[in-house]
Amino acid sequence: MDLGRYESAGQLLEEAHRIRVKVGQKADKNYIVPRLKLAIAQSDAGQARRLIEDYYGPIPDSAPISIRLLQNMQAHAELALLTNDGKMAASIGHRLNETIRSSHLEIYLRL
Repeated sequence: MDLGRYESAGQLLEEAHRIRVKVGQKADKNYIVPRLKLAIAQSDAGQARRLIEDYYGPIPDSAPISIRLLQNMQAHAELALLTNDGKMAASIGHRLNETIRSSHLEIYLRL
């Protein structure tokens, strides 16, 4: 996918999905995150939105800082940019910045 071979990447992800279904394994971040990256790289806002909703859900109003929360906010901001909603992307970016700055982990997360 990083080389721009989106069709090949999509086929491999579909194959991985079929294998997961066959062995009874649920989709997890090892499948969802690459699928989301591919959807964004291909400018497929509908697929990206569905993956974000299914995996992350909405950005919570208040939640303790975690890697998952930061990834959730990043995914929503990328989707906003993909759909040309700069105002929403900036809003999420400001909120993400504030979330990090208000936590005790700020010194570990370079801004």
